Amino acid sequence: MTPKTNPYKRLFSYVLPYWKTILLVLVCTIFVNGATLALPLLIRDLLNKVLLKKELFYLDIIVISVLVLVAVKGFFTYCQGYLMNFIGYSSIKKIREETFIKLQHLPMSFFETWKSGEIFSRLTNDVAVLTNIFSSTIVFLVNDTLVLIGALSWMFWKNPWLTLLIFAISPAIGFAVVKFGKWMNQVTAKTQAKIAELSHVMFEGILGIHVVKSYGREEKEIQKFKAKNEEYFTWSMKSTQVSFTQLPLVEFLTSIGIASVVYFGGYEVIQGKFTLGGMFAFWGYMVLATNPIFRLSSNITNLQRANAAAKRIFEILDSEEEPEIPNPVIPQEVHGEIKFSNVWFKYKPGENWALKEVNLSVKPGQIIAVVGPSGAGKTSLVELIPKFYKPTHGKITLDGVDISQIPSTLLRSYVGIVAQETFLFAGTVKENIAYGVSNPLFEEIIQAAKTANAHEFILKLKNGYDTVLGERGVNLSVGQRQRISIARAVLRNPKILILDEATSSVDTESEALIQEALERLMVGRTSFVIAHRLSTIRNANQIIAIQDGKIVQAGSHQDLLAQAGLYSRLYSAQSQVVEA
Repeated sequence: MTPKTNPYKRLFSYVLPYWKTILLVLVCTIFVNGATLALPLLIRDLLNKVLLKKELFYLDIIVISVLVLVAVKGFFTYCQGYLMNFIGYSSIKKIREETFIKLQHLPMSFFETWKSGEIFSRLTNDVAVLTNIFSSTIVFLVNDTLVLIGALSWMFWKNPWLTLLIFAISPAIGFAVVKFGKWMNQVTAKTQAKIAELSHVMFEGILGIHVVKSYGREEKEIQKFKAKNEEYFTWSMKSTQVSFTQLPLVEFLTSIGIASVVYFGGYEVIQGKFTLGGMFAFWGYMVLATNPIFRLSSNITNLQRANAAAKRIFEILDSEEEPEIPNPVIPQEVHGEIKFSNVWFKYKPGENWALKEVNLSVKPGQIIAVVGPSGAGKTSLVELIPKFYKPTHGKITLDGVDISQIPSTLLRSYVGIVAQETFLFAGTVKENIAYGVSNPLFEEIIQAAKTANAHEFILKLKNGYDTVLGERGVNLSVGQRQRISIARAVLRNPKILILDEATSSVDTESEALIQEALERLMVGRTSFVIAHRLSTIRNANQIIAIQDGKIVQAGSHQDLLAQAGLYSRLYSAQSQVVEA
């Protein structure tokens, strides 16, 4: 995917709202560069009128003028830098906000394709590159351009021939800058991709540290990190090589022009065609004109880096969100009747079918247990209900309404999910339970915790409901985290409940407490239960067995045991493990 428009134009669109501040920056720039361009003239007068003609009156004026110019330049340089950084940081804040908001509205299929570390890298490393462009590079480019124009204009006015000596070398300098700019663009894009890969490895290594240590794979993760770190180092050095080859080459080419001007200018002073002060002023303006040329290579490099970074950020911003529903249906009342009609589903084109020919009818308040071997399609089935994914063929209805016609946010407000892997945010216990509800009463939070069998252990925490949890609830046990997740679902009071192997990772004691809480939670709600332990679903209204994405059996616990099919084999296998 490529950005819809030129990255620089899109970046400029973020700056444009601050046009009034930009005008102030331009005013500051005029004073800064005016003071800069006036200094060589003072040097000229110092030589011609003070040192050569001994006119002491001008000495006082020149010294005071220098101090005033430096003070004026310093003041307006501060104002220019402050205002430019205000524009830059404001623009970056807007880009960062838009990117994060975009990520919140992208479909789950986006996150199946993109690595977490890659996304994280674009939000941090690439945005940091743009920050440098807005805060410094643009200021340097504007200042250098104005100084270059002013200096060359004075030089051409005073001595066109000497000025043309500098211009004679310009095509070679321009060719070097453009050529190296293209190389830098390619190298920068690759370097940014490598830092994204490195970020992903770091992200996974830290996020999955428990698994890493559990399986003794520290050395493997270290080697993986070293390999990616080495790749990033290699491309960073290639970037450095291009950058630091360009600068000396441009300086050498420019120095040819400077040497020519010094030689022929000195000759004209000796011949009396140019005053000594005028020649020093000319050399001063020549230095002012050549410094921007020296800096041009690094500024071009920064712009190329910004170009690559902007493309990577805009690639996220240009990703397709879930399309708006032309004529959305807003149910007046939800009962919880779910129906799958000839549903087929695959995650990506060209992949195998995750679900095939699924037909299922669930009445309000019924408990449907979903069983099957790993990878059979159990989670795929339940994730279609809240529209995390859309059926490839067929349709799913809620109370007779096609869920594709119900806004996703509204549909998900009817659904409560308790997953196998509980995610808790860095905040208090109270905030985590209340996550899905706006401004609940504290009494409601406590009641939800009691229903989830979480109230007692919460009271034993250091600060009770105000206890701040560590990242992902690391300071709680698996069972405790799961019960807080259940309390969160209780408080949401959904009409439809999805339990995705909610007791598979807990000990026997915690399982009993969680199972009891889940049974309370399921009362009066249409519930889909993906069961890890089949002994917990005996009382389900209907059990469906899935294999290779297809429902191969459906019925009650007793009915399915009586059949020589998938369910009885799974149940027998688990019973033998328990007995053993």
